[in-house]
Amino acid sequence: MQMRLEDFRDETCLWCGGEIDMDQPHASKRLYCGSECRNAYHNDLRKQGERGDRLALNRHCRLCERPIPAERDLRAIYCSHRCKKLTMQRAYRARQRNLVEIGRQAIAQSRFHCQEITT
Repeated sequence: MQMRLEDFRDETCLWCGGEIDMDQPHASKRLYCGSECRNAYHNDLRKQGERGDRLALNRHCRLCERPIPAERDLRAIYCSHRCKKLTMQRAYRARQRNLVEIGRQAIAQSRFHCQEITT
């Protein structure tokens, strides 16, 4: 025997358990007492699903290799703000060192070029 949604329908809201006003149009087909309960129910389902999906991903931090918590965004590549900050600081310092080296090379080349012109 196949179960249908109508078999479970009654006059109580699926989310809050409150009573559904049967005087409204299509009240016999309603599952929630209002849009707030409907939205809350579906938001909760979405959050539970996302959390389960995140737990199943088994993601690890790019810096420290610890697991990324399920509460973090799905696009997160670091386990914490601290790991992200350390990575960004290291990248910034590397760029600064690179710029200093490029500047030194440019100065050395300009001196060499100036010596050729004056002689």
